[in-house]
Amino acid sequence: YYMEFDNMAGLHVKDFKHWWEKQIDTKNRTVIRKAEKAGVVVKLDDYTDEFVKGIVSIYNESPMRQGKPFWHYGKDFDTVKRANERQIERSDFIGAYFNDELIGFIKLVYGDGARVVRTDQIISKIAYRDKKPTNALVAKAVEICASKNVPYFLYAYWPKGSLADFKRHMGFQEMRIPRY
Repeated sequence: YYMEFDNMAGLHVKDFKHWWEKQIDTKNRTVIRKAEKAGVVVKLDDYTDEFVKGIVSIYNESPMRQGKPFWHYGKDFDTVKRANERQIERSDFIGAYFNDELIGFIKLVYGDGARVVRTDQIISKIAYRDKKPTNALVAKAVEICASKNVPYFLYAYWPKGSLADFKRHMGFQEMRIPRY
């Protein structure tokens, strides 16, 4: 079979304490604590209509993201609900809340007999960037992986620039994964 490699951002999860103490630096531990001190609450969440309304609010915050048109902008409730229901039987949703408002979320999808989890989506509101919800969401995802004994956490492709820096600072490394 034809095979090529994908460059993925991957994290080997031993346990949460190991990640916290050995895989991320002091600066990122401080940033994650800052989110909590700022009032950001991060939790495993159910995929309810209320959660979907929060996703719609995040998507419709801005028509532009990272200098490009945001392809989720303007989507209605039913479209967002259907799109995020894909693979729901093997997914977890983590929400970041500030004053009971969903300000960020991760959809995790489990694969390979629950030996691997990947982000299907991770996004936070731009208006709350100063509260560091994305860092807190990644920390909660690592905690959940550790509690479920999932050894590999994949966070999409290995990019260039500031997103690669973010992933590296959160403990991810470039992994070459064979694709057939």
